[in-house]
Amino acid sequence: MKLFVLLSVLLVSALVAANPVSVQDAQTREDRVVQSGYFNGWFSRTIRLGIQEDYVITAFTITRTAGVATWALMDGGIGANFMSIYVMQPLVFPLPPSYKFDFEIRGQPQSSSL
Repeated sequence: MKLFVLLSVLLVSALVAANPVSVQDAQTREDRVVQSGYFNGWFSRTIRLGIQEDYVITAFTITRTAGVATWALMDGGIGANFMSIYVMQPLVFPLPPSYKFDFEIRGQPQSSSL
């Protein structure tokens, strides 16, 4: 058992020592909001989002302001610099024009994400 613990500690130490830059990067890099906004939802909606090419998408969130379940499908996504969002919701008519979705896309400069 002691040998297993010792080998585990040595392995983790070797991995950290072999890649100190990425460990430091993970602690100092910060995602930035590269695009955010809202759109009114009806039965379905497609949005084509043009992200600046010098950013890579690291996170995407979509929230609803009404109490109806919603699904969002992404084309592009994490690691890309473009995204299309396809939003689907239950077939409930009529949905009020104020039925609103908020979205936020976060990213990091492409040079620091490598």
